[in-house]
Amino acid sequence: MGESVMGIARRTSRESVQPFVKLILIMQCVVEFMGLVALLAAKVLRHLPSSGTLKSYNDPELVDFIFEKTKSLRQFKPWPEMSGIASVLDFGGGCGHHFFRAVRQSPAIRWAVVETPNMAKRAAELETKGLRFFTDISAALAWLGPPQIVHCDSALQFTDDPVRHLRDLCAIQAPTMIWKRIALSDDETERDVAISLLAENGPGFRWSRKRVCYAVTRMSAKDFIRAHCGYRLEERSHPPTGSQDFLFRLGAATGNQRGC
Repeated sequence: MGESVMGIARRTSRESVQPFVKLILIMQCVVEFMGLVALLAAKVLRHLPSSGTLKSYNDPELVDFIFEKTKSLRQFKPWPEMSGIASVLDFGGGCGHHFFRAVRQSPAIRWAVVETPNMAKRAAELETKGLRFFTDISAALAWLGPPQIVHCDSALQFTDDPVRHLRDLCAIQAPTMIWKRIALSDDETERDVAISLLAENGPGFRWSRKRVCYAVTRMSAKDFIRAHCGYRLEERSHPPTGSQDFLFRLGAATGNQRGC
């Protein structure tokens, strides 16, 4: 007996989807491989003498370095958490590389980056219909409207006033707050000066033996969590870098947040 029409349709559908799935898997493997290459190169760089030190995050050379790295990005790791998301406020989002990753999951997403004046001015060249750069939160919200997500990746601890910025971001009351690679202390606020490889700043990898020196402020983990009034802490992890990741959802606060 011949194959039914429905059977043929299902088989054809599976066959048409399989190449697409294979392509996604291949792209993901390429991105992960490039990440391993970058880690290996960074280890090599740490053992080489520095060719100079940039004194702050506002250094024009650092801004141009991050801009060029962002502009040359071609491979992006899938970000399924951004599927169906319409608006994001990205605090400290550099030249918008998070947007270029997220837009592959949600083509119509609108993304507002809040950055330093130098970074925002340089990044303006990369603006699109859905991507804009601002120097303060209020201006970003005026364009974006109430965001579904507030996102911050390794930025809060490098600002001049982390407590104020944290308060302002929590006051937005976005349904979801995502924090990546945030440096916190176990007890009291700690202030220090950190030195990183210029090559590690911004997305991807680009060779440079220069270093970057900048101030870092680590607020206590308890104060950080307590600042999320009206939120519940859903996820907390400790990546190998020594920083922490957090996911908060708007709703009943957890025990650590009561009394905030």
